[in-house]
Amino acid sequence: MNEYPVRVAILGERRPTGIWGIQTMFRVALAAVGLVAFVGQAGANPADLFAEKVKDFGPTPRGPVVTHYFRFTNTTNQTISLGQPRVSCGCVSASVSQFTVAPGQTAAVIAQMNTNRAGPANVLKAVTVYVPFLTPTHTEVSLRVQAVIRDDLILSPDTINLGTVRQGQGAAGSTKVTFTTDPNWQVTEVTSSGAFVKAEAKQESRNRGMVTYEVTVTLDKDCPAGYWIADLTLKTSNPAVATVRVPVVVTVNPAPALSPAAARTEGTTEPATAVRPRDEN
Repeated sequence: MNEYPVRVAILGERRPTGIWGIQTMFRVALAAVGLVAFVGQAGANPADLFAEKVKDFGPTPRGPVVTHYFRFTNTTNQTISLGQPRVSCGCVSASVSQFTVAPGQTAAVIAQMNTNRAGPANVLKAVTVYVPFLTPTHTEVSLRVQAVIRDDLILSPDTINLGTVRQGQGAAGSTKVTFTTDPNWQVTEVTSSGAFVKAEAKQESRNRGMVTYEVTVTLDKDCPAGYWIADLTLKTSNPAVATVRVPVVVTVNPAPALSPAAARTEGTTEPATAVRPRDEN
């Protein structure tokens, strides 16, 4: 059973009067002023800075560590300071991409769930990530990651890692997805969250109750330089495993710059006089 910390505000609770009560009211008033100031600058409270506050990994095989970036942009006119996030379950770790976020900058809270520690199979595991905002006001934002761990779902490998490639080179990779408890299981559609990643799935084998599909991806040669993460979503015929997430990662290095000599001779009929980068096969 999942445990969720609960904060309760009791209306009508009696408080002592006198100096203690005046001091308490003063502190509450100051906190309210600070929150109003933040809301006025950001156009919303800190939670509204996040594009999303819940990530559902869906049916997930046991074994891999699944990762999600909760991104937000500082739309205020003041620098935001963050503290170290805390979590409601040890199966999830959380960190921030940077502790100080200037106006206009984008940062992320990085949540990682260890599926080996996420409890029993076929049960929704939801974990809350608490993110402290220290300035310009002190408050806390709650994010959530959740998954249903399946012992009858196997990804091998659990991530399609295209490695490190040169810009303009493209890349390809694959994984095998096996479901062991439905002899009629089918993958009906594959979509990619990455504009430069295309994917397809083909049935490899069907043996009694075990069905295996091979999922292949290709990286477009026009993919810009950078470290890229995409998610493949496999739609299936089984309502209990309606979708399966397959992560794809790749590092694209910038193409080597041409030397001045190569630039002068680009497009000429005398390539021997140019200094050109050696092709990498």
